[in-house]
Amino acid sequence: MAQIIHRNRRRDHRRTLPALEIRLAGLDGYVSRDWSMGGFAARGPDAGLACGDPVNGGLRLVRGDGDWLEFSGAVTRIQADDGFVAIHFTSLSPPCFALLESLWRRPTRVLVPAPCGPRLMRD
Repeated sequence: MAQIIHRNRRRDHRRTLPALEIRLAGLDGYVSRDWSMGGFAARGPDAGLACGDPVNGGLRLVRGDGDWLEFSGAVTRIQADDGFVAIHFTSLSPPCFALLESLWRRPTRVLVPAPCGPRLMRD
């Protein structure tokens, strides 16, 4: 019997940390599930979006007091029943690009439970 191998077709590796707070179509309350330099997946309120819709928004670190950093994108996936939306960036403001790039270059450390106790892993 032939073995089927499913490969990740994403162009960019995604990160889950740090989480981003996102404003989409004028609505606050989205929090990233994962993100990359090419886009993000998030959960939040239903903004009435459909696949292919262009969107403008802003992002910042969760619990951040900073300014919203602007981006434009297109909706690539929607699951309205649980508030899930995926966005592909089409344009990032220079400050938004600089934030994502600086976060991307930073090593991510995650505490992972192991049978004999927690161990530190890098993303």
